[in-house]
Amino acid sequence: LNLMLQLLSIRQSAMRLLERNAHALVSSYHGSSVVVQNAAVSSRCSNRASHGKMFSISAAAAQKQTVSIGWLRVPPKIYFKAGCLEVAMAEFSKKKRVFIVTDKPLYDLGVSRKVTALLDSMRIQHKTYYHVESDPELGMVLDGLKEVRSFQPDLFIAIGGGSPMDAAKVMRVLYENPEHTFESLAARCADIRKRPAQALLSGSRAELVCVPTTSGTGSDVAPYCVVSDTKTGERVLLADYALTPSMSIVDAQLVMSMPRTLAAHSGLHALAHAVEAHASPLGTDYTRGLSQEAVGLILANLPRSYDAGELAPDAREAMHNAGTLAGMALANTSPGGVCHALAHRVGAAFRLPQGLAHAALITHVIAADRAAAPLYAELARHVGVGGANDADSVQNLNKALEDLKQTVGVPSSLAGVFGSAQRAVYFACIPDIAELAAADVAAAHAA
Repeated sequence: LNLMLQLLSIRQSAMRLLERNAHALVSSYHGSSVVVQNAAVSSRCSNRASHGKMFSISAAAAQKQTVSIGWLRVPPKIYFKAGCLEVAMAEFSKKKRVFIVTDKPLYDLGVSRKVTALLDSMRIQHKTYYHVESDPELGMVLDGLKEVRSFQPDLFIAIGGGSPMDAAKVMRVLYENPEHTFESLAARCADIRKRPAQALLSGSRAELVCVPTTSGTGSDVAPYCVVSDTKTGERVLLADYALTPSMSIVDAQLVMSMPRTLAAHSGLHALAHAVEAHASPLGTDYTRGLSQEAVGLILANLPRSYDAGELAPDAREAMHNAGTLAGMALANTSPGGVCHALAHRVGAAFRLPQGLAHAALITHVIAADRAAAPLYAELARHVGVGGANDADSVQNLNKALEDLKQTVGVPSSLAGVFGSAQRAVYFACIPDIAELAAADVAAAHAA
């Protein structure tokens, strides 16, 4: 009964948040097909959990959980500071065959050549797979896996944003565990904090190194990845400590020329990670410290990173560090709360960048998540916007985030993202989106 009441509360909260943001819908996101897609997905509600689509519980609807021990799991090594790529890569001088996963734009821009040149200098064979697209699809991942099995690497290097890193994680874990299929891997998904022992092999055949070229996904330090299954129409969230990279190379030189819109979206994506991790009922002294530092860095540096770009290298480097700090906080609390559940569903349905979707929703989630107000207030005080009491502190935090969004040209809500076209189509999608988001959150409850 308690679970049913909580699910109802989550669903109603999701509906209200979407309605608050759903004043309009842009016509350029193929709105007419969205209804069909969501209807098809909604008809499969009964078997969502078996596909491993789970999001952690928000503070607004969480049951109290007791954990006998705690832990902080991150990659064994994290290199940072501008120019650290060459130093980090020297650790792999004994490797024989390296499989690089990236996307076509980064490949065409020559970003991957910075890595291959170092490999060539160490006389290490390498193969580059550059067919990853935004929101990686299962078919593409399996095509890449065929090349992996043919090449037989002893090291993977993922270069890019979240998509190449997510694709590389699945390729690597299936390469190391050939007895598994994607479907059996997805079925394993549950609250990974309840199973600290790794059942999947990790690093026995090939390690995974992530080289982020955006500053917000946090995938370079997380045991999670998202892959779209085109056969079912689902975006499947995989969760297993075997997905955690062996190393993250957070080299700020790789983000100095990042376009300002991408800098804004990725920075606000990291902000949403840090804020929701701080408010998570699974948060600890360790994760909250990471969240507080990340939020402070973003508030102080995102405006200059956005405005000046490579002319403000210290700001770009601070934002790059903040993205990984936020990723570590999220990785050790949950793969997201209500904001993440809604943003993933809205982003998938309307092809919105995840950073933009998260940014449009996060302040509304904070305002609605009254049960977590003390944690939001604590965060506000740590980043210098505290008020006379918790209520004032939460209001000040929200104002600081709204001011930041305005400064970097990001709308306050989905209304500003979509415009006024096809409003009725978006409203028609709200029940399905809310239902799916609530089921994503609920899957963690049932784990």
